[in-house]
Amino acid sequence: MAVEWGYHGSIPEIARRASADGGEFFSVHRDVNARYQVMHAVDGRVDGMFDPFELEAAWAESQPELPVWAEGVSFHMETLCAESFALMERTMGVPVDPAWLDTRLRTVLLASPDTLFEDPVAAWSP
Repeated sequence: MAVEWGYHGSIPEIARRASADGGEFFSVHRDVNARYQVMHAVDGRVDGMFDPFELEAAWAESQPELPVWAEGVSFHMETLCAESFALMERTMGVPVDPAWLDTRLRTVLLASPDTLFEDPVAAWSP
């Protein structure tokens, strides 16, 4: 489990690498610009990512296609984060303890994504 005040966990290439060799990865991302993203990867392959905000946004041109692991979840504007974390709990089988967000954790400085990948543009493709 990692808590990040940034966006590295929303990069598909991070999900691919973190889930390689039989691993599993799940991220919930929200930023100050009201962009949301939920992403899941297994064994080095992203098997779904979507913006739950777009599911409820009247202005959205199209509804994102929900992956199988997200079926049956109803997202609501007021509770997108809670529902995204509940989806993570259901998918990963690990309860999310809200105290984790108030606990002092070890801090690690992450390199800029621009320096992590040979092809930064490809790193963002699902």
